[in-house]
Amino acid sequence: AAGGASFYTPSGKRNVSGAYIQDKLTWDWLEIIAGLRYDSYKLESDVGETSGNRLSPRITVGVSPFETASLEGLQFYGTYAEGYRSPSLSETLISGNHPAGVSFPFL
Repeated sequence: AAGGASFYTPSGKRNVSGAYIQDKLTWDWLEIIAGLRYDSYKLESDVGETSGNRLSPRITVGVSPFETASLEGLQFYGTYAEGYRSPSLSETLISGNHPAGVSFPFL
C-alpha cells in the first residue's frame, strides 16, 4: 500500500562525461606526475533539472635518493588527489514522503 521500490525512484535522463590528462616529468632522482580530470553531469526529469561540473587535480612526487646497488629502485612518493562523483537521479530528484507511515518528506 505504501508503494514499491520504483515508486520512490524518479524517472529521468542522466548525462555524465569526463576527460583526463596526465604528464610525467623525470629528473635524475626526482619524478613528478601531474594530472587534471574534468567531470560534468546533467540530470533532467519531470520534477526538475540540475547540472554541475568540476576540475579535479592530482599530483604525485617521487624521490629515489639511493644510488647503491642494494637500494637502487627504492622510491619514496606521496600523492595528493581530489575526486568528484555526480549524483544519481534518486539522490537528486526524489520527492514525496518516506514510506511506511513516516511523516517527513524527502528533501
